[in-house]
Amino acid sequence: TLSSPYEIKGTDSAWFHESPSGNIAWQTHYPALQTGLAGRAATLGKWVQSAAGSWEQEYVPTGSTRTIQSGKLKLPAKWFDNSINQLDGFGRPKFPDDANPKRFVDWDEQAVNTTMKCDSPGCVATAALQAFDGKKLMARNCRLNIFVQHYSGHTVEWMSVNGANVSSKCKVPANNCNATGARPLYPCVFELSLDKLISQTGTLDISAKISDSAAANCTYENSLLLAVPMATCLVHSLAWPPTNLTNFPAPNTSLASVGVKLRRPVAAHRTK
Repeated sequence: TLSSPYEIKGTDSAWFHESPSGNIAWQTHYPALQTGLAGRAATLGKWVQSAAGSWEQEYVPTGSTRTIQSGKLKLPAKWFDNSINQLDGFGRPKFPDDANPKRFVDWDEQAVNTTMKCDSPGCVATAALQAFDGKKLMARNCRLNIFVQHYSGHTVEWMSVNGANVSSKCKVPANNCNATGARPLYPCVFELSLDKLISQTGTLDISAKISDSAAANCTYENSLLLAVPMATCLVHSLAWPPTNLTNFPAPNTSLASVGVKLRRPVAAHRTK
């Protein structure tokens, strides 16, 4: 049989995957230990690759009550608490999913906010918010809230983040034209995921527009629109660990240190 010349045989992608570790020892992949002490008296979750390319470990179900009770005088521990089913023979728990908080025990939650306002009918208030410093930090699970303290008119026409519309015709009880007294904050955007909106630099360009027919005399702190955007992210330092983790000095790998001497090449003699 003839094989296609365009078919390139290589190593399976699972061979290159190294599952991360956390504050405790999780079940590992690759390789996934299914036999020996790791698989002793345990049914381990299968490792599968998601559509996005990340590797996840499947949850081991309890099983039906009839299957558990059939032919047994005592119920197993997993019947009462199925977390037992997620342990291997070493006592290591199942690898947590990407969104599981256990994956972020050494991350910090960081929240930043700013103020955006404008002072004429039909105006657009803008603000640039640095959710995190992309040169120093990596971030996950970023969320955005935009609270409105005051606006003139019937609605806030629209709000956008990095050019994407995130709110339309927001109507909250913040259009009181009384210029005195404290004002609460009302959300027009609440817990918006920024996974597909935020850039690697962590910068958010936020805009909001009020109606062209907004009353010019309905102000609060001399503004027709006053809003407070706030971004919250889990962040972790991008700094690499030191290369020398022992108390011993770094090895000297120069040629002179190992006694290697270099000689100039001798030119070949020509014969007449």
